Amino acid sequence: MRIAIVTSIPPDRENRGGPSGLIWEIEQFLTNSTAHDVTTIIVPVSGNKYVRQLHTWGRALRSLDIPLDVYDKILVYPDFLLARLPKRYYKKITVLAPDASSMVGRRKYKQYRGDASVSWIKIWYQYLYAKNFLCFEKEYIPAVEHYLVVGKKDRLWLRRHLRDSDREIVKFLLHPLLSHSLLPLDISSMKRPHGRRFVFSGDMRYSYVGKNIIALAQYLSEEDSSLVSKLHIFIVGKNNKWLADLFSKETNAQISYEAWVERYQDICVMGQDIHCVPLVAGGGTKNRVVTALANGVELISTSVGVENIPTSTGQNIYVCNSMRNFAKQMIISQQESVWDEQTMVCAIEEAEQFRQRVTCGFAALWPQIWNEGN
Repeated sequence: MRIAIVTSIPPDRENRGGPSGLIWEIEQFLTNSTAHDVTTIIVPVSGNKYVRQLHTWGRALRSLDIPLDVYDKILVYPDFLLARLPKRYYKKITVLAPDASSMVGRRKYKQYRGDASVSWIKIWYQYLYAKNFLCFEKEYIPAVEHYLVVGKKDRLWLRRHLRDSDREIVKFLLHPLLSHSLLPLDISSMKRPHGRRFVFSGDMRYSYVGKNIIALAQYLSEEDSSLVSKLHIFIVGKNNKWLADLFSKETNAQISYEAWVERYQDICVMGQDIHCVPLVAGGGTKNRVVTALANGVELISTSVGVENIPTSTGQNIYVCNSMRNFAKQMIISQQESVWDEQTMVCAIEEAEQFRQRVTCGFAALWPQIWNEGN
C-alpha cells in the first residue's frame, strides 16, 4: 500500500521545538515496521504572516495544488493543514490532529478568564480560537476516513460534539516514545546521582502553566526558607526564562537556566532528576512526561500532565491537586536521599515495562485503521 505523509511540520528525530519528533517516529514506524511504501511530503508554510495565521486557524483561501492520486492512504499532520488540501482526497485521509484544538483552546480560555492579570484581548482571542476550531472539527471530521488524537479526553471531547454516525471516525493513538531522548536502561552506564534537581522543561508558555507557576512560586516563598534554599530548580527552554525570573524573584531556591540542552538524557539522571509538570491547560500527551517515565526518573505533575499515559503504581509519580501540595512534594523529595542501586534496579524494571506498554499500544492501532491483511 502506498502512503503519503503530508505535513507542514518537518519530521525531526531530535524534536527541537518547531520540527516534530512525533511525526518522525510515525514516519520511521511505518517505513521500517510495516510493508507500506511511505513518502513524506513537506508542505511549506506561507511567508505572509497574515496568511500563515489564517492557516493555523484551519482556514485557507485556496487549496494546494498537490497531486495525491497515486497514494492509497494519506496521513495529514497537523489538523489545520487539512483545510489546504483538495477535498477530492478526503475519503482516504487520516488526520493526525494530534490534540483536540477546540478543547485546548477552551482550557486556555477558562484559565485566562480566572486570571486578573490577563488582558481581555487575550481572553477573547482564546474564546474565538476555541469556537473556530469547534466549527472546524464539526465540518472536517465527518469528511475524512480517520481522525487521530493522542488523548483520551480529546477523543471524548470531539465525539461529544459530533453526530452519532461520525463519532467512530475519532480514534485514540497512544503517543510513541521519542527514541532519540531515551537512555540505555543499563545501570552500569548510568550517571551517578548527585543531590536532587527539579527540572522544568518543554512548552511552559503562560497559557499552559501561568496561574499554577505563579501559585507555586508563592507557596514556595511561604515554606521554611532553610528548606527552600536547598532546592535546585533547573529550567530548560528558550521560551521558559520567565519561570527562572519568577522563581529567582519570589523564592531563595537555587535557580539554573539553559535555553537548550543538546542531550535530553542529561536532564534524566535516575535518582537525581525530578521532572516537574504543573500544567493547568493543554491536550493530548506530553512528550516530556512520556520521556521522563521511559527513562525511569521521578515526576511531580498535575492530572493534566499525566492524562492519557499508561502509568503504573510502581512508578515514581506524584500527582498533585493543588500548587500548595506541589510545593510540599518538592520539599519532601528534596529531603529524600539519592537512590541506591536497588532502588535504581526497581526503577529500571518499571521503565522497561512502561516502554513495552507504550510501544505495543502505539503499534496496535495502525493495522486496525488501515485494514492490513484484509
